[in-house]
Amino acid sequence: QQAEWPRLCAAIGQPELAGHEKFRDIALREANRRELVFVLDEAFAREDMAEWVRRFQQHEVLWGPVATLDQLAR
Repeated sequence: QQAEWPRLCAAIGQPELAGHEKFRDIALREANRRELVFVLDEAFAREDMAEWVRRFQQHEVLWGPVATLDQLAR
Protein backbone atom coordinates (compact mmCIF):
# COMPACT_ATOMS: atom_id res chain seq x y z
CA GLN A 1 0.00 0.00 0.00
CA GLN A 2 1.13 3.52 -0.69
CA ALA A 3 0.68 4.58 2.94
CA GLU A 4 3.00 1.78 4.10
CA TRP A 5 5.82 2.65 1.71
CA PRO A 6 7.39 5.59 3.64
CA ARG A 7 7.23 3.61 6.89
CA LEU A 8 8.93 0.61 5.31
CA CYS A 9 11.63 2.85 3.84
CA ALA A 10 12.24 4.36 7.27
CA ALA A 11 12.32 0.93 8.92
CA ILE A 12 15.03 -0.32 6.56
CA GLY A 13 17.06 2.83 7.21
CA GLN A 14 16.54 4.31 3.74
CA PRO A 15 13.82 6.96 4.09
CA GLU A 16 15.00 8.59 0.84
CA LEU A 17 13.57 5.64 -1.12
CA ALA A 18 10.04 6.87 -0.39
CA GLY A 19 10.47 9.71 -2.87
CA HIS A 20 12.92 8.04 -5.25
CA GLU A 21 11.95 8.55 -8.91
CA LYS A 22 11.83 4.78 -9.52
CA PHE A 23 9.88 3.86 -6.39
CA ARG A 24 7.69 6.80 -5.32
CA ASP A 25 4.37 5.17 -6.24
CA ILE A 26 2.94 1.69 -6.69
CA ALA A 27 3.09 1.72 -10.49
CA LEU A 28 6.75 2.77 -10.47
CA ARG A 29 7.64 0.16 -7.87
CA GLU A 30 5.98 -2.49 -10.03
CA ALA A 31 7.77 -1.25 -13.17
CA ASN A 32 11.11 -1.36 -11.30
CA ARG A 33 10.38 -4.50 -9.30
CA ARG A 34 13.73 -6.26 -9.91
CA GLU A 35 15.73 -3.28 -8.71
CA LEU A 36 13.45 -2.83 -5.72
CA VAL A 37 13.71 -6.49 -4.72
CA PHE A 38 17.50 -6.18 -4.89
CA VAL A 39 17.43 -3.10 -2.61
CA LEU A 40 15.10 -4.80 -0.13
CA ASP A 41 17.03 -8.09 -0.14
CA GLU A 42 20.24 -6.22 0.66
CA ALA A 43 18.56 -4.37 3.52
CA PHE A 44 16.92 -7.45 5.03
CA ALA A 45 20.17 -9.42 4.91
CA ARG A 46 21.84 -6.92 7.25
CA GLU A 47 19.75 -7.74 10.33
CA ASP A 48 18.23 -10.73 12.08
CA MET A 49 14.51 -11.34 12.51
CA ALA A 50 14.40 -9.93 16.05
CA GLU A 51 15.77 -6.62 14.79
CA TRP A 52 13.24 -6.48 11.95
CA VAL A 53 10.39 -7.15 14.36
CA ARG A 54 11.63 -4.26 16.51
CA ARG A 55 12.02 -1.90 13.56
CA PHE A 56 8.68 -2.79 12.00
CA GLN A 57 6.93 -2.22 15.32
CA GLN A 58 8.77 1.07 15.81
CA HIS A 59 7.73 2.33 12.36
CA GLU A 60 4.24 0.76 12.44
CA VAL A 61 4.88 -1.40 9.37
CA LEU A 62 2.33 -4.14 8.75
CA TRP A 63 4.12 -7.45 8.31
CA GLY A 64 3.96 -11.15 8.96
CA PRO A 65 6.46 -14.00 8.79
CA VAL A 66 6.40 -16.38 5.85
CA ALA A 67 6.38 -19.99 6.97
CA THR A 68 8.64 -22.62 5.45
CA LEU A 69 7.11 -25.81 4.08
CA ASP A 70 8.22 -27.69 7.22
CA GLN A 71 6.58 -25.10 9.45
CA LEU A 72 3.37 -25.34 7.44
CA ALA A 73 3.31 -29.12 7.79
CA ARG A 74 3.58 -28.81 11.56
